[in-house]
Amino acid sequence: MVKATKLYKYVTIGLTGLSCIIGTALTVNGIHLRLTSGFFSDEVVTLLSKIEYSNIEYGRMLLILVYGMIGSGVMTIFTGVIGVYGAAKRSQRTQRGFIVLAVLLLIIQAVIAGFWVSARVKTDEWLKGEMLTLLGDYQGPEEMDEISDGWNELFMKAYCCGVHDQYSNGATTSDFEQQQSVWANTNGNSEKVPATCCQGVDKDEDITLFINTDCTTAPEDFYSKGCYEDLQDLVEFHSVFSFCAAGCLLIIKMFAIFTICYLQDDDNRIVPFFKSRS
Repeated sequence: MVKATKLYKYVTIGLTGLSCIIGTALTVNGIHLRLTSGFFSDEVVTLLSKIEYSNIEYGRMLLILVYGMIGSGVMTIFTGVIGVYGAAKRSQRTQRGFIVLAVLLLIIQAVIAGFWVSARVKTDEWLKGEMLTLLGDYQGPEEMDEISDGWNELFMKAYCCGVHDQYSNGATTSDFEQQQSVWANTNGNSEKVPATCCQGVDKDEDITLFINTDCTTAPEDFYSKGCYEDLQDLVEFHSVFSFCAAGCLLIIKMFAIFTICYLQDDDNRIVPFFKSRS
């Protein structure tokens, strides 16, 4: 009986420790995505929030999902530590707390994974069309209206330009021209891409130094990859990542709940902790 008790104890510690590792991966991935992707600055979120479906602002939803990933990761780590402590110390109060937190966390992660999948479903021709419509209102690299400022920030931070890949496969026109954007109509198509698409340009630099240069008129040395493709890759990868993490945690926590319910009591008997003692 004692050997069986030790087995349940170590299995529980192993399972809850594994959930801590997954929680760490969720947290680190969420923080990295928030800080480095280029799609979650205030300006870009405002831009993408002008795209709505079912009264849900697309940009705000993506930002909430990233914070949800970070928050659920932290909660997973905390719950895992509680589980390890409850198993190691045979604390029935801590074990009860672990079960409550584990069930609550599984619900939260299922909701987050569901919204990621929903965001992925929307990264199709509909989203591409909405982004092209927004690009039609683009007024230029020096303008500070919400749409222009958002696009410029996106070009510089995400290292992309326009919606589709620009001048790829022998194309002779850009999205800016095809959408007859305000900027393209204003400059008479003398520039092919805006200065904020030039490689190496930074928000803190004088943007006028890049206007009417070889980068914008030839064009050359600019970010040719479209922003839609970048956004699609981001959403597809993290929706799969979030779904797989939620699935793994579901299996791990169900087994952990099962084993922790049968840890020995003070009399070294393996019984469900919720039974009254005889």
